[in-house]
Amino acid sequence: MHGGSSLLFVYAAVASLLPVWMLLQPRDYINGLQLFVGLLVLYAAIFLVNPTVVAPARQRERAGRHARRSCRCCS
Repeated sequence: MHGGSSLLFVYAAVASLLPVWMLLQPRDYINGLQLFVGLLVLYAAIFLVNPTVVAPARQRERAGRHARRSCRCCS
């Protein structure tokens, strides 16, 4: 365990001398990569599962019964 803790102290010493932007840059890159991979997985899952979307207001308009409008200009 002594080797791991001394390695941590060496990393802390080096990290304390580096500017903040240099330390945050790899983390921002990884976060951006996680975002894009997550979005791709989400879109692929929606495409593969192909869920049925239930939207009663839009379905009434398709059936010919228009939804009630809340303003006078659109009625």
